[in-house]
Amino acid sequence: MAQDAIARALMEVEGGNVNANGAEEKTEKPELELDSPTDSRAKIAAGTVGFHSEDTTLNVMPMVDGRLLMCLGDGGFQHLLAGARANVGVVSGRYMFEATVVECKDPAEPAGSRNVRSSLPKQLLRVGYASTDADLLLPDAESVCFDSEGRYLHDQEERSVTGKIEPGTVLAVVLNLDGQSPNSNTVSLFVNGVRAGDPQVLPTSMRGKPLYPAVTYKNVTVQVHFGPVPMRPLPFKCRTLQDAAESDCRVQSTSPVEKPEVLYPVGLPDEGTFDWLDTFLKENRKYTELSDRMIVSWATKSGLARQRGYSGTTSNDRPDAFFGLPQIDDRSVAKMVEQFAPVAARNFVVLEVKGNLTVTGRRIGLDRFPGSVFNRVCKVVMGEPPAEYRAHVQKTILDQKRAKVEQELRYKKLEREKKRKADAEQREAEEEAKKAKKEKEDGEEAKEAENAPENGEAEVKADEDEQEENVTVELTQEEKEQMFLRNSSGIPDLTEKEMATFPDFSLPTGDEGFDAVEYAWQDEEKCQSYLKEWLLEMKRTQRVDDIKPSEWFWNKWTEWNKQVTEWKQLHSEFKDPRKRAEKVVKSETPESKDEDMDVDADLDVDVFAMEDVTNIGNSRPLFANFEYQDWALLSLRFELHLLVHAFRHDVNDPERLTFHENHVAFYYDRYYRRPFVTQHFACKDFSELLALIEDTIELNPKNSTLESLLSDDTPIDNFIRLTEDHRRERLRRLDEGDKTALLKFQKPAPLPPRAQQPPQQARGYYGQATTPTPQRYSDAPVYGKRLDAPSTGGAPLKAARTTYTSASTPTPRSGYGASYGGTSTYGRR
Repeated sequence: MAQDAIARALMEVEGGNVNANGAEEKTEKPELELDSPTDSRAKIAAGTVGFHSEDTTLNVMPMVDGRLLMCLGDGGFQHLLAGARANVGVVSGRYMFEATVVECKDPAEPAGSRNVRSSLPKQLLRVGYASTDADLLLPDAESVCFDSEGRYLHDQEERSVTGKIEPGTVLAVVLNLDGQSPNSNTVSLFVNGVRAGDPQVLPTSMRGKPLYPAVTYKNVTVQVHFGPVPMRPLPFKCRTLQDAAESDCRVQSTSPVEKPEVLYPVGLPDEGTFDWLDTFLKENRKYTELSDRMIVSWATKSGLARQRGYSGTTSNDRPDAFFGLPQIDDRSVAKMVEQFAPVAARNFVVLEVKGNLTVTGRRIGLDRFPGSVFNRVCKVVMGEPPAEYRAHVQKTILDQKRAKVEQELRYKKLEREKKRKADAEQREAEEEAKKAKKEKEDGEEAKEAENAPENGEAEVKADEDEQEENVTVELTQEEKEQMFLRNSSGIPDLTEKEMATFPDFSLPTGDEGFDAVEYAWQDEEKCQSYLKEWLLEMKRTQRVDDIKPSEWFWNKWTEWNKQVTEWKQLHSEFKDPRKRAEKVVKSETPESKDEDMDVDADLDVDVFAMEDVTNIGNSRPLFANFEYQDWALLSLRFELHLLVHAFRHDVNDPERLTFHENHVAFYYDRYYRRPFVTQHFACKDFSELLALIEDTIELNPKNSTLESLLSDDTPIDNFIRLTEDHRRERLRRLDEGDKTALLKFQKPAPLPPRAQQPPQQARGYYGQATTPTPQRYSDAPVYGKRLDAPSTGGAPLKAARTTYTSASTPTPRSGYGASYGGTSTYGRR
């Protein structure tokens, strides 16, 4: 009996009853919404509520004065959501609007589609309310909605409120902003006039803002009804939006524009162009972005998953799609948007970083939108940004750092909670074991000991939480001086190939066809100066992909290889005692005997004072003590020296005299046809490698470009002198105990000789191996010699000779293929 009473009380709390048999009996909750009272206030004019073109996505096609919303359903658009937001928003009171699906489309999948992953069904309808800060596609942080799958959606929040809704069903969405109502600040869904689920509380961020009816759909035709008479009456009298009082609404008016505007932002790559556009679009909602970035974002919001994520994205200007849909991956959708966008009477922003920076690209962009229909404006976003933009950059950086710190603190807190829980469980198990062993009279003491660590732990926990709350996040000096936001993903605005065309970058001029050229950050003169300095810096740091070694380089390189070969031959002869003695005897003269210098005993001679590096006395070359490492450093000195001068000679640009250290490997491979690997010299990076040849090549500390310390006509033997001087200095440091002077790279071991393959045995019939007949020594052929008679005597061997005459006619073959080289009877009688 007691259990029945508890169950009955619980069901009463939950809104149900329990019958005599104990079975649950569902009872409907009482409707808290009351009939709308009579209102004598002025109402909005008839036909006011509708959709403006700038408040719809590009694939929305309104029909019948906006009461029917269709969408493009071919060429890849069948996978993209369509969205529309009404022009009348609710600020107070309780109002409703209705929507129903009147047609469903089932487009076929295009050929070539592979494993298309979408989190949304093929046909979909979402209805709800959104603020002007919300995206046109529901839902996000500034919108709430219900969908045809029976779910309530807000930002990342999702929960089921009813079952799946079939086409033809009338959905009514009631927004209650009446402060006197028990359901104030809620939104409710009604299906064919019947409530579907409890009222959903509006997010705090949306309260106090005008909320506009919004619809998002895919592969369906939607009828949107704003009143004044509802299509399906509700359990209570509720006014439609078309029947709303003027004071309860905000109407988005559109002033008639003679010409819509097309904006062409011109900004340098990785200098805030995309961030500026995001800020501009947030403040100017009537503009629609046209870019590849917009298409990828649109597809992602439509539930399509990128098969390779963002790992394969090469640039922000032309992001790779990787959705597995040919129409989106090959830019077919983007090209279709470019074709029908000029038909839409709305304002556009054409964002192409590279295209808008070149004369050719700007001409192509202008040709898409005729000047007779659109007002074409070029907006230059270049130079040092104003103070308000830099404040926005610093605020964004600070918010990102704060979010990162908060995430780390939450993670640490969770880890501590896990550790505390594990320690508590372990301590509890230990205490239980102790209690089982202890006597009854010791229970109180054990209890006190048990509580002691918990109190201490609580104090530690409070101290740690207090320290976390006191953590402050500040900007570094470098971040305070930062003018543009850096992409956290590391994806550049342009690829290296696109950046190679930077010499074509220019500012727009008045004779290109623009109706106006506006400068957002700095005036034209300062922007010209800024661009010129940027181009000079790019010439110093950007790679020249189409560079080719000239004849001047090949002549220098050939001369060097010939000279090094001679030096190595002299070095080899000097290392041979017999050849060295012969040279000394031949070179001895009476004068040389008197002036003989013991070079072996005293090598401390000035390497730069010797006239002949091949003979510094007694036919001894200056490089007599060279080892493998010295020859390697000698070659490295000359190769990098020649590379710097060859680049300057082949580019032939007074503003581009050298190249950046990041491009050493590219130019080295382009000129010498082999990879440049610093690890071959036991160096972890290029700076450490340059320390070995700092007498020949240095790195400019301002822009990290290579500079040769020797002129292009320096004598070749100077590299021998520098290498010998470096070798002696290295030995001196080693003698003094400086172990850092020791070269760590060694001569690579020679490749092992290739193992000879055993002779393959001949194969007999049915795969059996046949053993070759052993050949006698006398029968073995001797290459280049005649076959002599066997050692055992006998007549000399004679080679059998075959005489081909007319009499020696081969036996005719018969059957298929007998005609190839023989007589065939195929086809004869």
